[in-house]
Amino acid sequence: MNHRFVGFAQDRDGVTSTVVNLETGGDEIIRSHYLVACCGGHRGIPGAIGAEPDDASILDHSINIFLRAPALWEQHDKGAASLNFFVDDVGLWGGMSA
Repeated sequence: MNHRFVGFAQDRDGVTSTVVNLETGGDEIIRSHYLVACCGGHRGIPGAIGAEPDDASILDHSINIFLRAPALWEQHDKGAASLNFFVDDVGLWGGMSA
C-alpha cells in the first residue's frame, strides 16, 4: 500500500522493519513480534534472510485470460461463484476468478 520494504533487524523481543513511504519518500519504522513474507518469494524479505528462490522453487506458472461469457452460469449446475477450480480424475489443474 504505497510502501516498500527496505530491511529489518531482529532481536530477542521481535523485529524492527524499515519501509519507505513511496508517496513521501520518507522511511518508516515498524516494530512487530514477527516478520512474514507474503510475496511469493520474489521480494525483499526472502532475500534479506538468505532465502532467495531458485528455479526449482517455482511451484507453478500463472496466466491471466480475460473473456466475456454471459451464459457461463447456464453451462453447469454449480451456480455462480467468484472463484472456481477445475478438477478431474488427475487432480486440480486450474482455477478461474469471475
